[in-house]
Amino acid sequence: MRKELLFPVIIAVLILTVGIFSFLLLFFKRNPQLIRHKIKIGLIIISLQALMAGCGSAVQTGEEISCYAKPIEPDVMSLVNSHYKDGKYIYNKEADSIRVNVSDRKGTHFSYAILDETGEDVMHGDLKAKDTLLDKEWEELFIPLPSGIESGTYQLVFYNSRIKDTVVKVNRRASYPIIII
Repeated sequence: MRKELLFPVIIAVLILTVGIFSFLLLFFKRNPQLIRHKIKIGLIIISLQALMAGCGSAVQTGEEISCYAKPIEPDVMSLVNSHYKDGKYIYNKEADSIRVNVSDRKGTHFSYAILDETGEDVMHGDLKAKDTLLDKEWEELFIPLPSGIESGTYQLVFYNSRIKDTVVKVNRRASYPIIII
């Protein structure tokens, strides 16, 4: 029998047993042995249900399995969904700028890099807030698309530091596939 079914089957059998003891108590009123067994089985049922609920939906993140979801990390960076289609974000280089949302903002500096399909840096810079101040917990930032950028498929990478301070593998916050037409 699979592990996932073991506790529910045991609990079902124990509940059936409690039902039988309850039925017997209708005929043998105040029988201390029946009452004692019924209470013990009831306590076992409660204990097993507590064990099942303790880690019933384990969260697996990489190599670690935990009964608890990890807390949301600060500086969650995401693209505005209005340009999302077929798993990629599509932007017109003549008319669009890339809008970025930062939620639960704790950092003071953010930057980006646009990488081509070979991983070469095509464009990079520091992200600026719409109102030029990073003073809110939720901020909307912009990346202007220069008309000189070639059409194609790129990877947009965000960092939680200034571009001059960025160490690619350490400060990377998010990465999105984008298409510029």
